[in-house]
Amino acid sequence: GKSHEEIVKEIKKYTKIAEDMNIMLVYEVHGIPRFNDKPHDVLRLFRDVNSPFFKCQVDFMHIMRNCSGVLQSPPLDIIEGEWGKLPAIFIRMLGEYVGDVHVDDAILNWTVGMGRTPFGKGFVDFEEALKALKEIGYEDWLTLDIHTIPGDIWQNTVESKQYLEKVLQKLQST
Repeated sequence: GKSHEEIVKEIKKYTKIAEDMNIMLVYEVHGIPRFNDKPHDVLRLFRDVNSPFFKCQVDFMHIMRNCSGVLQSPPLDIIEGEWGKLPAIFIRMLGEYVGDVHVDDAILNWTVGMGRTPFGKGFVDFEEALKALKEIGYEDWLTLDIHTIPGDIWQNTVESKQYLEKVLQKLQST
């Protein structure tokens, strides 16, 4: 595989093209065994590329898998903190590098390490994660990432949207 420096050089080349076209490149962190998915490697990548046209797509469930060490190969890079607060901790760690957000809730799944569940029924502390997004100045889209939740997709969508709206209303009133 390529070294960190080679990857940064490649990304900078494509970031220049993105800048010329006035579009943003977004890297989605999945937290599976491959280069740059460990939390501090991700931060290092964005610091080294250092472009407003290259941002991180954060996904609450992926963050929990990534920051807790589930599926990481040694040496582990685990973020300390309460498990449900890992999305907020990682969002604050990335700060200005967050460029897109997938909102989902997570449960343990022994096949793939983590799985999705309707919002509010898993481990994610939504209130804390949304506060973290506000703190870093993120004011863009929140994508409901519910495609792999077992059961009725439409019912899961409605329930998850209602839960998210309730949390957002609570945060707006404080």
